[in-house]
Amino acid sequence: MGRLQMPTSRAEYYRLQARLCVRLSLASSQDNDISERLIAMAQRFKTRAEAIEREHQVYDSGRN
Repeated sequence: MGRLQMPTSRAEYYRLQARLCVRLSLASSQDNDISERLIAMAQRFKTRAEAIEREHQVYDSGRN
């Protein structure tokens, strides 16, 4: 398992949280309800990260 590093952006933070949720879901694979909830949380974190990245792309393209 790799060493966790501090995220440098909000998008990176949400991606890190998504990865942690996936790891936890694998560790709790005996309980389907918890595993499914963690996967759903991971998907929400990933969606947030993607939205933030899109916002930055729009902002950066408007600055040119």
